[in-house]
Amino acid sequence: MTTANVARDMDGMRRALGERTVSYYGISWGTRLGSIYRALFPQTIDRMVIDSSVDPDKQGYDDFRSFSFAMEDRWPDLAKFGVGNAGTVHLGTTARQVRKNYLALADKLDRHPVRLAETKAPINGNFLRLFTWQLSYNDAALLPTAGAPVPPMAQLWQSAGDAAAGRATSADRAFLAGMANDLVAHGSLANVPQDNLFSIGWAFSCGDQAWPRDVTTYARNVAADRVAYPLTAGAPANFAPCSAWAVQPVERAPEVKPIGKRNVLILQNDRDPSTPLRGAQGMRRAMGSDAVLVTVDAGGHGVLIHPKPNACAIGALDAYFSAGKLPAADVACS
Repeated sequence: MTTANVARDMDGMRRALGERTVSYYGISWGTRLGSIYRALFPQTIDRMVIDSSVDPDKQGYDDFRSFSFAMEDRWPDLAKFGVGNAGTVHLGTTARQVRKNYLALADKLDRHPVRLAETKAPINGNFLRLFTWQLSYNDAALLPTAGAPVPPMAQLWQSAGDAAAGRATSADRAFLAGMANDLVAHGSLANVPQDNLFSIGWAFSCGDQAWPRDVTTYARNVAADRVAYPLTAGAPANFAPCSAWAVQPVERAPEVKPIGKRNVLILQNDRDPSTPLRGAQGMRRAMGSDAVLVTVDAGGHGVLIHPKPNACAIGALDAYFSAGKLPAADVACS
């Protein structure tokens, strides 16, 4: 199970449909799939748009480890959110205070985890870090709605703070337990194991590139990243399933490089907590003059799926897919 084999399956679909070429849109891991498909079948790609790119030179362990600096990229938006919701989240009235108090809250929960009858998950520092990171994927978590006047991120920070202080309300308990209990169930279908989403993600990473086998490598990197990137406390650098995967990769992934066809549009938010800007810049370097990079002064994972779509970036996508017009050079959208 590898990205290259999925690309081969995808080309089998193209042949079955009788299509000479395809156009492609891929987001997140889909950017890796698209770039590998293009490397394997360069003559079949008509127009390609990849959104929120992984860096083709940072696969496997290096890819996962990049979540730490990606979260640092995203943090200024969250600090501003904390200031704007100071009366709810109680983390301070300046960006500096919000960061200091957020880190202190995570540290307190590390030292004194809270147990709730409603969930098996301990409410600890890792709980707060994980769900802050997950909610930061999309600005929708920072916005109130008619059904939820308190944005989910504010509710998380408020409830975690209340739990740490020993004053969790029934609403706090329900929210925190709901976050934990929905994690494995989210996106599952009837007769599909609840861990399927995670298992498949690991299988692709382990199948594409071997991870380090030496535990001391992880210990060293976790210690370094805890200092350099305290928002994630070294977790993305830690030992994981691929560290002890029973089967080694059977082939080297195709190299992503220029093929002499200018037919790729790369879309990227500046402050993406999962596939950081430097990943898209790496994809742009790998593809050279075949690609154009359009960046957006925004946070979150995904340009096309942002709750407030950027007209500049979406206009570039529409012009390319509908009329084949790529920008003459890289573009920075305000």
